[in-house]
Amino acid sequence: MNASQKLSQIFVVLSLLLLAAACGDTSSPGTDSSIADSGSADQTVSDSGAPDSSTPDGTKTDVLVHYSFGNQIEGSELTIFVDGRIEHGERSCCPPKTEPQLQPSLGAAELSDLSAKVAAAALVASKSTTGSPTALGSNAGELIAYTADGTRLVLREVVRALQPGDADTINYNPSADAAAIRDLVNAYVKVKMPTTP
Repeated sequence: MNASQKLSQIFVVLSLLLLAAACGDTSSPGTDSSIADSGSADQTVSDSGAPDSSTPDGTKTDVLVHYSFGNQIEGSELTIFVDGRIEHGERSCCPPKTEPQLQPSLGAAELSDLSAKVAAAALVASKSTTGSPTALGSNAGELIAYTADGTRLVLREVVRALQPGDADTINYNPSADAAAIRDLVNAYVKVKMPTTP
């Protein structure tokens, strides 16, 4: 890398830092130091140790699918509840704000279909692979579903690396049902989760 390329990279990093500071958010969404990259691509990971959808007092939540994806500047959140209600917000910057997006509830047939897709996806082992190099402004987040018994199921998760330039980790469920759930969510949100590992 020549001096001009290094200066260009430094300028981009500083610009993103200044923009994030202007928005009042210098956090790195999706950074999770508890997830380590073993260095091998496309390995199987287990969901058995994942927390369930219970609250601290042990009661089960009413969430069926939860999506949160974005960066320091913009992001999308969508929650589909077991009764079909949908909560949707789009986050933007400067000043930071989240705008609620009113969505109609899912109908009985749509909700039944979504619940069946969650149950089918739960039967498929998740995988992990490496993604793009992390940079300031990289998107990260998760698409999570909860089975009827409250088991937390990672359908897709982009975890930023701890150091800029290191590869992100992508945990995903390779089933067609998980892809269909992702496509359903992506139809609602502005900041869409990538469709390939």
